[in-house]
Amino acid sequence: MEKAQDFGDQDEIGEIYGLEIQTGLGYTDGDKQLYLKLLKYFYDDFQETTDSIFSALEKNDFEEVKQIAHKIKGASGNIAAQSIQSISEAIEEMSKKESPNSNRIKGKTTELEIELNKVHAALKEFFESKIQETQDESTILVDEETFKNRLQSLKIFLQQSDMQAEKVFNEIESFLKHKMQLLVEKLGEQTRGFDFEEASATFESIIERLEIKLEG
Repeated sequence: MEKAQDFGDQDEIGEIYGLEIQTGLGYTDGDKQLYLKLLKYFYDDFQETTDSIFSALEKNDFEEVKQIAHKIKGASGNIAAQSIQSISEAIEEMSKKESPNSNRIKGKTTELEIELNKVHAALKEFFESKIQETQDESTILVDEETFKNRLQSLKIFLQQSDMQAEKVFNEIESFLKHKMQLLVEKLGEQTRGFDFEEASATFESIIERLEIKLEG
């Protein structure tokens, strides 16, 4: 799963469809960064969840339906997505019955799918806007010496197959893109996919083009 982007000291999250932001922040004791990470986790992990429910229904596997609905209920509750939480709770309760009504559960799952799509669309717009803001800021703040130090760290983490490589890459991605966009995008896909061997080769190509000498 892709890690949540660090959006810095963000005073206002604003409004996002389907979410009670203040309630969600209350669950994290006002910790905005933690809440943002919960939002990113929900966005990454629950985009096609209703497909799994429909598939389980086709097999009359109501135990699986119950487990999936329970997971959605918990995750949506953490971010105060109250409509999704309510619908998934209803699906969970319906699947617990001695003789579950498959058609009724399908209808409720369709309702859940519609609401999930709306929330995901809103979250996508939110994250894209914040990532752009972060990239614009990092382009200004990363000087050449800091950039070189980050590259040195990234090289070491890639060689060691260390998951910290993703964090370092995120810090310098926008600065790199100004140098060579296609290779950077490739490096991003490989690093975020934890394909460190291929990422190391792409990284060396970038370093060669930048004409930077790194240790090791």
